[in-house]
Formats: sequence, C-alpha cells, structure tokens
Amino acid sequence: MKKSRITLDDRINIQAALEKNLTLYELSKLIKKNRSSIYRELHNNSIFKVSNRKSCFYCSKMDECQENGVFIETMTKYKCTDFEPIKCIRLKHYPYVCNGCQFIENCYKNKKYYNCTQAETLSRKNRITTRKRKRIEIDDINTINNVVSPLIKKGQSIHHIYETNQNLKSICSERTIRRLIYDDYLDVSASCLPRYGCIRHPYKWVKRN
Repeated sequence: MKKSRITLDDRINIQAALEKNLTLYELSKLIKKNRSSIYRELHNNSIFKVSNRKSCFYCSKMDECQENGVFIETMTKYKCTDFEPIKCIRLKHYPYVCNGCQFIENCYKNKKYYNCTQAETLSRKNRITTRKRKRIEIDDINTINNVVSPLIKKGQSIHHIYETNQNLKSICSERTIRRLIYDDYLDVSASCLPRYGCIRHPYKWVKRN
C-alpha cells in the first residue's frame, strides 16, 4: 500500500474517537491507518502538562517516606529533591492521552492531551525543522576524519568512537559520520567497518564532487 500522511480530517476523527473511548482497532478501521501510525501520532503530537501540585500527598514515594519515618506534609507545597509525581496508568497504554477520561476534572496527576488543530501545527512544524539541517563545513569534516579514520582502522566501531569523544558530539551525529564514510568523504573506507560484511548493501555509493 502507498503510504500517506495523516491529514487534518484524520486528526479530527482521532480526537472524536478518543472522546468516545473507541478501541485502537476501531480507530484504525475508522481512519484506515495502521495502528503503529496512530501510536506515533498520539506519542509525537500530543501536549504534555505538568501538574502544579508537588506536595507529599501527590508524590509516588509517599508510602516509602512514611515507612522510613519522614515527616509527611499533605496540604502545603515545598521543594523536595526526591519528589516524583504519580504516573497515570492511562498514559502507559492506549489511548496514551487523557481524552475521554471520566476523572479528568478532579485529576491531580500529570496530563497529556490530544488536540487535532495543535497536532496539525506540530506535524507541519516537525516536517519543516527536520529539513533544516546544518551543513558540515570542510574544517569539521577534516576534524572528523582525523579522529574517526585512525580509530576505525584499529577495529573500533563508530558508536564507540562517538560515545567516547565529546568533540564529535558537538559537531555532528553518529549517523552523519556513517554517511560521510559511505560517501567517501573520509580516508577510511566502508569495508573497514566491523559490521560491513554482515549487512547487505543494495546501493552503490559514489563519491561526491
């Protein structure tokens, strides 16, 4: 099947289905989209709101503090470094949001909402920002080459080199380093990578001018 984006009409139907507490199967049949696509939509384009109640009464460690004899203050707010808000079970599985919850008016936990218009705005914004990648300068490529190429020739993996070098993290991502190697920007060839022989390579990599 040809992949298609989730449109504004689909998002309107998703919000209406959440308010009616439809199952994930029913929602998938309604908008004719895969269930994994619906999960990504709810996960990426929902709005998270943190509760402003941070006293011991609303902390998940309240029972632990009582057992240890720590003073519990249930009516006043104070700053506690060990404070952890109570997590709602509804956010751990479908529908992953608070839409359609009958206890939402009196709930004191962290909330997550899905709004079709705001989800459309977030989706458009993400599609634009992901295309605005910073171009790597020649000096940065030379820096990457001087660090990565000798270590790969010694048998180290790209992941190990990237995680142990903070300078590389400030310049680019781990995927960018792999792309530079496959495009022949670095002195080391792709065949020197530890897992190169275990992965199929259907494309022919040509060095750019």
